[in-house]
Amino acid sequence: QQEHPSTWAQLYAQEYVARMASTTYPLSIPAMMSVLDDERTANSQEAVFAMSLVSCDENGRTALLQDSRCCRLLSGLLQSGDTVCVRFAALCLANLSLEEEGREVITDVGGCMEALVDDVRSADADVQRFCLQTLGNLCFLPRSKDVLISVEGSLEVLCNALESKNSNVVRYAAGCIRTLVGDAHTRERVMEIEGIKRTLLSLTAHKNAKVREHSTSALARMYGDQHSTSAYAQNSGPNPSYTVMRT
Repeated sequence: QQEHPSTWAQLYAQEYVARMASTTYPLSIPAMMSVLDDERTANSQEAVFAMSLVSCDENGRTALLQDSRCCRLLSGLLQSGDTVCVRFAALCLANLSLEEEGREVITDVGGCMEALVDDVRSADADVQRFCLQTLGNLCFLPRSKDVLISVEGSLEVLCNALESKNSNVVRYAAGCIRTLVGDAHTRERVMEIEGIKRTLLSLTAHKNAKVREHSTSALARMYGDQHSTSAYAQNSGPNPSYTVMRT
């Protein structure tokens, strides 16, 4: 949060205001969708920001997913070129991917996985982080792993993110790799990436505890415990889904 405070300052302050306002003026999910679905409107930023606030709540995620337009419209915003829209669309998808239904729906949106991978290359660290969180959560769905690795250059993009100077980007890239290598067929694909072992080994001494945990667990799954000295290597259980707002 200290590295890129602007998004979080907006979210924490405006989430509070939005919750108070919604007691008097309930947020209309169909209205948000209609704004995003209308190419003539200039209010896309406001609509996707409101959706990202709604998605922070479990009931809100359920309500958003009940609208069949939701993930398709968010996927479209990922390709909009508007950094603010991309950032909050990725945040909303990261929250929706906490739910099993959300993971299913997002995976089924044509082009969405490609857009998420492409935006990991963004110069905006928040966009990178939220896309990586989404991808990491999607990888808890076996078929989503297959879709992800079928995207050209996807594994190279994830591995490049491991070398980011932003610890949050590295954390969620390492978490995604950790989940990917939980299955034999995807593990083999990851192990084919040149330099992946060297990069993960260097991250076992990272200043961020989550980076150390994810990289050590990934190494243990890929090469066995002898390649990892941290106690985290003994933890071979599932990597918990990321909570976006409260980390």
